[in-house]
Amino acid sequence: MTSPDDRSPDPERERERFRQVRVYALLSSIPGFLVVPPVVGALAGTWLDKRFGTAPWLVLLFLFLGFGASVRLIIRTLRRVGQIQEGDK
Repeated sequence: MTSPDDRSPDPERERERFRQVRVYALLSSIPGFLVVPPVVGALAGTWLDKRFGTAPWLVLLFLFLGFGASVRLIIRTLRRVGQIQEGDK
């Protein structure tokens, strides 16, 4: 019977585990990308609307820009995940 100290870790298995952790970490950021940019846009638009008296136009503009930023961040993240998966094949 061998003890756990006698076995050396399989480098290929460790590499695969590290790749999976990287992919999961990247994918776990997507919910934040869906929420944070639109909320920041809405807050910035509300503040600017109060400052310049243009309600509701700036809040709508910045909310729209926030959603656009969310889509861009998600696409960029998914491309990165694809690169990680392609790099291992």
